[in-house]
Amino acid sequence: MLADNGIYILQTDGQEFRVVHTQGIENYMLGEKGKINWIDPDIHIRNARRIWKGCIVFKSREDALAEAERMYQEVMESAVPVVVDGIAFITIERRF
Repeated sequence: MLADNGIYILQTDGQEFRVVHTQGIENYMLGEKGKINWIDPDIHIRNARRIWKGCIVFKSREDALAEAERMYQEVMESAVPVVVDGIAFITIERRF
């Protein structure tokens, strides 16, 4: 798995948005035996619940994006100003 970092906005059913700054985001697609599963949203939401656990829930895309931009600026002003993947949206058509 890669270790690229980024700020990721998760959109789930019910128009809920969560924002996290993390690395190795592709782990949300890991299925059995550590293999990437590109199509199973049940696997994706199970893993996403671990990654975005405890994040603030936003009810609008705009509010989530504002939080992501705030996080981005915070990282860029830190001692290690690196955000390889930038800000990205991930949509999983399941309830969180």
